[in-house]
Order: sequence, then C-alpha cells, then structure tokens
Amino acid sequence: MKFAAAVVAGLISAFALSDAFAQEPSCQFVRALGAGFVEDCGKQLNAFRLILLETKLGSTGVRREVLGDMHGRFSFPCPIEPMCGYEPFISGFFVSAEQWNKSPKDEQAIYQAVRSNPLMRGGPPPQMPPAACPVFDVVIDGMRGRGVCLGVTDVKNANIVVVVAADDRVGLAMSFQKYRSAGELRDEVLEMMPRFKIERATGDSVLEWFR
Repeated sequence: MKFAAAVVAGLISAFALSDAFAQEPSCQFVRALGAGFVEDCGKQLNAFRLILLETKLGSTGVRREVLGDMHGRFSFPCPIEPMCGYEPFISGFFVSAEQWNKSPKDEQAIYQAVRSNPLMRGGPPPQMPPAACPVFDVVIDGMRGRGVCLGVTDVKNANIVVVVAADDRVGLAMSFQKYRSAGELRDEVLEMMPRFKIERATGDSVLEWFR
C-alpha cells in the first residue's frame, strides 16, 4: 500500500515511547508490544492495551493483526484486505497525555501531537497539510479526544483522518488513511470508534500480556 507507507513515513515517523512519559518521573517504561505497553511505577506495574474488535462480515468475523515496535508505534493491518471491507489503514503511537490535555485541542494541537517526534525538534516543523474537514469529537472506549481530516495535496482523492485522545495518564494518536473524500472517511472513522476497546491492568500479572 504505497500511499499508506508514504504517509506513515512522512507524517508519523520514529517516536521514542519513553518520551511520552517524560512528565511522569515516578514511572519508567518497561516494554511495548503491539498497541500496548507496561510501565514500572515503583510499587506496581501498570499496563495499557488498545484492541480493535473484529470486522463483521455476515456471520463471520475478520480479526486484524496487531503490529508494533519498541518505540511504541503500532498498526492494525488486515491479513486479507478485501475481507476487511477495504477499511482504512490504521496506525498510531503513544503521546504525552499531559501535553495534549494542556493544549487547545484544535487543528494545530492535533497536528503537533502527531508530529511529536524528538528527532525533528532541532529544525522547523513541516507546514500543516490543509484541513479537509472541521475538528470533531471522538471517544475511544471512554477516552475523549478530537480528530481532523488532512488532505494530501499531491495524491488525488487521498485523505487522512488523524485522531488524538487521552485521559489523565495515557495519550495516543492514530491515523486512518484511505482513498476517500474527507467527509466519507471521517464518517467511516466515527463508525469504527466503538470497535476500539482499552484494557488496563496493574500488578505482576500484567506481564502475561507481553510474554
């Protein structure tokens, strides 16, 4: 998927997961796997995992794969794209909940959260792509956030919906990419939101998730 690969490389590039928790000196990052992580907060371990429920096609369900790396980047690729109904390509990473919650949560704040790449802080940030729809509210299993459509000027009929959400401890940014009009893609993303679920756990048992 050339369009998806190009956008991921240009918009959501390398990100150090530990940087997302720089405002939490009492907790230290332990490990990331898939769309989740474990952190050590001294007297207890905390774990967070984002899950995307199956795509429903008639009486059968198609479970997307979950891929991630040690930097906290994750994606939910479909094993066989037609079986997912040609849904958007989904990718994301963890961001600072404190920085997002202090922001105005407007177009620029969303874009800055997505561009929170420590490797790029030495130079001027790239210009924000044109917003192709107004900022809208989203809810990811109780975690409130906002989203915006970003047009891709050099690719015909290509759009991205970027969503940033956080609670008081965890923040995440996700992108949804597809060859669709901005309005159609936004509506499709909003329809998908109830399929995202969040699991949280504390204690040594959380390490079972990451074995």
